[in-house]
Amino acid sequence: MGSQKFEIKTYQCFTSPVVEYIKRVYDLSGNILPISPGKETPTARGYNSFSIDLHEIRRSDEGTIPLRELSLAIIIELLPDWVDRLKFESDLPKILNNGEDANSSLALTIRLVCPKLNFVIESRIISITDIYSKTPIKFHPFYLDDVVGKVEVQSELVRVKHTTPSGPTLAFSNLNILARNRSVSFFIDEVDDIGGTALPILPGDTKDKMFVIKNSSLTDGPPVLIYHKQFKDFFNNGDDYETVQAIMILIGLPYAEQLLKWVVYGNPNYEKKEHKALIKYIGELCEIREYELKSITEEADELKKRDEYLKLSACIFDAVQNVGSGWKKMLYNIVRNEK
Repeated sequence: MGSQKFEIKTYQCFTSPVVEYIKRVYDLSGNILPISPGKETPTARGYNSFSIDLHEIRRSDEGTIPLRELSLAIIIELLPDWVDRLKFESDLPKILNNGEDANSSLALTIRLVCPKLNFVIESRIISITDIYSKTPIKFHPFYLDDVVGKVEVQSELVRVKHTTPSGPTLAFSNLNILARNRSVSFFIDEVDDIGGTALPILPGDTKDKMFVIKNSSLTDGPPVLIYHKQFKDFFNNGDDYETVQAIMILIGLPYAEQLLKWVVYGNPNYEKKEHKALIKYIGELCEIREYELKSITEEADELKKRDEYLKLSACIFDAVQNVGSGWKKMLYNIVRNEK
């Protein structure tokens, strides 16, 4: 496709993302009813990345719609130029075996996945004939509480065995990937528009101490980590200093533990953006969704609440060590280079 000698290339394939959203409620008989469907045009936030504004989607006269009552359906289109190139380029036969026909031998595999949970929401195989029709691709709706952070549309142009009346059938052997397409990412967590999971770590006058934690009593808001202002320039460019990275590794665990205590015992406001960013951070470390954290926060049984806190604390102990490339690898390289 565009070269004399075939090789696996990556193409820009998709454009025009649109999201349909549906509020789902249960009637008296237990059936799920779709209410007030609408459409949202995602906001571009980088190359092939988009944000979905859940603030507007979840707003209703009755209050904020819970994530478990809301589903999204992602709709994408294939770039006309990509389709025309696939259809008319003269070197397309070069990637086919003798006797193969593009319409019956090639197909587009396409998946909607949640990378954070390593979960395939939906997978399809689209025939070449259907690709030429340039029909928009609409995935089935998925519930927002089934995913975390973002979802991606991934796809490849592959060789399949043959076409049947019900569509392409996979070959018994491994599929031949003939071309890859750049994935499209949809960030659907509503705190992403305020800087993602930016933590309150600030410079200040800590006197003779390196770090001070403000609001450690948990009653005056989330804990804020203050480091000595002399280190401001170094911390602002922390990626350039291995010592700074090592310092943040050592302080990261106790600070994350303080954040967890605040989420569980500090009565955070789940509707306040600044609080939601920190709740999201703890949720990602513990691989637990927001509504599950909220149920722990509101747990009236103190013994049960303590048990849940201890479980999450153990999760954080493991998860913080895996941030970035991992503590073990980073610290080993620092110590080894001191020889």
